[in-house]
Amino acid sequence: DKLSEAEKLSCGLFLLRGFLSPQEASEAFAFLNDDTQLPWNHKPRAGGERLDQHAYSYTRKKREYKNSQGLSFLERLCERIEKEFDGQVSDVWCNRFKKKTGHHIPWHTDTYGRHIFVLSLGAQRVVQFRKKPRMMRDQDDDAIEDIVPSSGNLYFFPLAVNNTHEHRVRGAHYNPNGQYDMEGTRLSLVFYFTTPKYAKEYKIAAGDRIRGFATTMFE
Repeated sequence: DKLSEAEKLSCGLFLLRGFLSPQEASEAFAFLNDDTQLPWNHKPRAGGERLDQHAYSYTRKKREYKNSQGLSFLERLCERIEKEFDGQVSDVWCNRFKKKTGHHIPWHTDTYGRHIFVLSLGAQRVVQFRKKPRMMRDQDDDAIEDIVPSSGNLYFFPLAVNNTHEHRVRGAHYNPNGQYDMEGTRLSLVFYFTTPKYAKEYKIAAGDRIRGFATTMFE
């Protein structure tokens, strides 16, 4: 089990450092950050709301990658994750966070009804998790957990984390003690993942599936 090699964080994420080698991560960033290779939307919307960051949604069913070098590269990443974790990637949501524009994502929970893998490329950003108010039991429960993935790091985000926590992505201005590499652009590739049937602990409840379907329908 590949996840057994990961670092399990307090919020419930599984962090795999160095999923891509430094050279692989550098090549992936250079390729996918190029607007001529990946058709980035500079004014994306989701759920009827304008998003702060640049984005691109890749659906594998359409087989669009056959006519695009950038999408072919993204397709190979999908295949690698499927092979490593013995599951299926249905589609990918790509985020691009520019430093100069202060791109960020505010506090939220995901309602897509699926597990995800998130691959970070380029500069670092602080991803924060905190317990939902109803989950707090004592004064220590209001603590915020910071996660700062490096380029090439991958983390598994089980759907159940959204039941207990909410999360956000800070802008490049937030750099505690100046210890992180915030210079430049960060890419965050979100792979929607179906776990294998034998991984029963990650079976998705019917209610979550319905909620996820409804969210997708009204986007």
